[in-house]
Amino acid sequence: MSDSKSLKSEIERLSRQPGIPGKGYYRLTRLANDEGLLLQSAHTEWLAFTKSKPQREIREASLLDGPKCREIHYSMGETCLMINHEEDLKFWYAFGGNAVIVEDVAQARLSAEIGPRESATASGAFGFVDVSGLSEAQCQHAPSKKLRMKVLDRDGRRCFICGRSPANYVDVELHVHHIVPWGSGGITEQENLVTLCGTCHGGLDPHFDWGLVFGVKEKYYPESTDYSKQLKNYQKCVRKGMQA
Repeated sequence: MSDSKSLKSEIERLSRQPGIPGKGYYRLTRLANDEGLLLQSAHTEWLAFTKSKPQREIREASLLDGPKCREIHYSMGETCLMINHEEDLKFWYAFGGNAVIVEDVAQARLSAEIGPRESATASGAFGFVDVSGLSEAQCQHAPSKKLRMKVLDRDGRRCFICGRSPANYVDVELHVHHIVPWGSGGITEQENLVTLCGTCHGGLDPHFDWGLVFGVKEKYYPESTDYSKQLKNYQKCVRKGMQA
């Protein structure tokens, strides 16, 4: 049997096998973006807040009902492997995507991935990202000059709320605003920035506004994350690594 056929049969087995009664499971995910950067995530729960500025959450992976979690991913059209034994991990590493991993195996082999870590609020205000995986530019408060201009150009160099522009009103001064505030753990990247005039920026109360969250997403980022594409990206990276 070829390696590809063997892997396929193992993936089918792990997609169907039942969970171990009485055991908790951790949900972990391995994908990759178009640039080949590994995207790792886990279902986490709050543990504490950092004492540094900006104040961020410290989160750790939480135990779940493995079979129910797998069914939820299936209902969304996503893959999810059931990992009950250490030897099954290698198939998940090769295939990628979602996996529910029994607590004993995860605690023995994946302690770094399920342990406490500093987390930032993901752009779009839903979910969290591991701060250790962010760039220095994403963690700094002020956007770079290049990033600022990208946001201004994306927004047509006018206020996203009132629509006024310096081209039409000499009193307008444009600001680049963090949608999820940096002081609350927001990231400095284009998806989390929006152009506001000084008047609208100063009048935001509270500073975090759900209207901006949904407005920017609907206008510029309407598509949800393409799980299938990111899974294929991961598998492509694995194949390249094996060839190298």
